[in-house]
Amino acid sequence: MSKKIYQILKITEADYGCEECPPEGPAALVFLRSDDGEQRRMEVPEAALSAAGIDEGSRVTVGPDGKLRIAECGRKSSIR
Repeated sequence: MSKKIYQILKITEADYGCEECPPEGPAALVFLRSDDGEQRRMEVPEAALSAAGIDEGSRVTVGPDGKLRIAECGRKSSIR
């Protein structure tokens, strides 16, 4: 079974309200859409996005650990 591939539609700053920034550093709110139209959003540490080279337009998979990884099919495509 192949993993579902998502495209990063938008990355914004996460809102902490009155709380402090998490210990792993600032988080980003990531909006994703799969090829079959499923939409989801996730909070991801900004450092993890930078380390993986993930930004808006990237195509990613979500691992069993909940972490985003660049999809094998390519880096970026235009957002529709």
